[in-house]
Amino acid sequence: MSAPDFLLLRPAFTDHPPADGATYAYWVRAVDRAGHESSDSAAVYVSTADATAPEAPTSLTAQGTTAGNTLRWTAPPGDWDHFEISSDPDARPYPDEGATTTSFTAHTDLSAPTGVSVSYRVRAVDAAGNASAYTETVTVTRPEPVGPTPALVESQVIDGTARLWWDVNSETTNYYHVYRRSPGEQAWTLVGAPYASSGSWVDPQPLFGYTNYYIVNVDDAGRESAPARTSVQP
Repeated sequence: MSAPDFLLLRPAFTDHPPADGATYAYWVRAVDRAGHESSDSAAVYVSTADATAPEAPTSLTAQGTTAGNTLRWTAPPGDWDHFEISSDPDARPYPDEGATTTSFTAHTDLSAPTGVSVSYRVRAVDAAGNASAYTETVTVTRPEPVGPTPALVESQVIDGTARLWWDVNSETTNYYHVYRRSPGEQAWTLVGAPYASSGSWVDPQPLFGYTNYYIVNVDDAGRESAPARTSVQP
């Protein structure tokens, strides 16, 4: 005969499980003085309130482009639901409200002012609203555009891939960069660089939905123009 988990002398019991949102099953059996046990009672189930915060994200980086400031980070292991991004121009204290939320591990701040240093930090939040510690702060400046914006001519989907065409101005630029934002993403990614005096580009990645692109001129110092945006849909 196995010993009972708990021996009670009165019909009451208090347990103290961790506050992690888990569900626990409880049942009771009676034992007489001779050690004879009754059958188990019906089980009851109790869920604890989740008060355990997730771990903090790691490896936060920032890149300033003429289209906005792009942030990337690594998600923590375990339970998290979304991320909160706090931004702050000119190193003032972070606001308590107004954080940007995302379920992705990358984000482009399209509203960042040009020529102003902006500090960012990110934290993870679980489904119960428990927030992790913030990442370390990164600071980046969105550059002022330099040179003319490319004259985008056409964008098409051919054989399942996007193809872009633009006018080449050989007097003002030598190179072009192409950025992409795929379906469901919130950050721009550099996918084509550099293209010397070329007025066309074919995306090597097959399209699976509505995809955004932008093209910039790049001068000899690596400075980019304002973006020319387009989108395609397979």
